[in-house]
Amino acid sequence: KVRTTVSVADLQVDNTQYSTEMFDFAVVAATRAVIEEPEKWSPLWGMYNEVFPKNSADGRLFMHTCHDKWTVAGCSFQELTEIEIKLGPLGLYIEDAFIGATLNLLQVAVPTIPQTPEMVAVAESRSLQKPIRFRKLLLHPLDLTLTLHTAVRIYIALDESPLCLNKFQLEDVMTSSAKLTHALTVHYLSAALLAAGWVVGGLELLGAPGALAARVGNAGGGVRGVASAAAGALLRSLSAAAGSLARNLDLLAGDDDHARRAAA
Repeated sequence: KVRTTVSVADLQVDNTQYSTEMFDFAVVAATRAVIEEPEKWSPLWGMYNEVFPKNSADGRLFMHTCHDKWTVAGCSFQELTEIEIKLGPLGLYIEDAFIGATLNLLQVAVPTIPQTPEMVAVAESRSLQKPIRFRKLLLHPLDLTLTLHTAVRIYIALDESPLCLNKFQLEDVMTSSAKLTHALTVHYLSAALLAAGWVVGGLELLGAPGALAARVGNAGGGVRGVASAAAGALLRSLSAAAGSLARNLDLLAGDDDHARRAAA
């Protein structure tokens, strides 16, 4: 068996086309920073400890895999049998303009080829001949903060709406890629629908009451700190509601040029 562990301390995905002023967010995804406590002892106190401590499990992206290797009649084989992935806490910044541009790039890079019934039959037979076998598949719970801007029919914006998705785990399973994709889709889609109440609490059109409560709840510094955080959160909530209402009025007016200038 060959076990491999990959750990990434922090992760951030930038939108390199943000400078074109066609997008609202400069960052697509980023791990939320955690304030670390200062060391209580001088570095010399632990000079005889390990030079590189094993803190791989503390990474914002952690992946552990296991490959089984065996030999039959002089032929060597290997198979991926275990996968464990942990990601987050993660902040997502999604907008319809970025998704549309990404889909257009994918269509150019990987053009769709019309499939004939014969091609579909061959693909299905191959999936049956080589099924996916896992001794263990574990995707840890996802702790997400969702910020969304979309203006397909009406302008909808979410401001730091919390979204928690349960873990996905399979053991000793043999399946196909299509069935595994279906199981993942059903699992995470149902979890997202159950958390729809928290998502509605982040709507900017309503003033993002969920985000307002989170900011006030995380405030510190006594009465003055709580009052300051409450005032700042209330102003941000009112500003978000007013901005969302204004952009919806621009869309309803049908003036595309004015809406584009207002968004810029």
